Amino acid sequence: MGGGEPSLIFSKGRLVWRAPIMFTCPHEGVLGVVGHIDVDARTSRLLVPPDLATQVEANTV
Repeated sequence: MGGGEPSLIFSKGRLVWRAPIMFTCPHEGVLGVVGHIDVDARTSRLLVPPDLATQVEANTV
């Protein structure tokens, strides 16, 4: 797992930096995006959805 290039977007009434969570394999490289994490652009607070682990797991299958 790793992070991709973040994008500045407007989400749920606020500006956030959205960073993709990348699924990687040592021999294959990046296999795809399995989720994302948002960071409030004003406060720098991480905005992690409560079901992030479930989302990531579902997207790796």
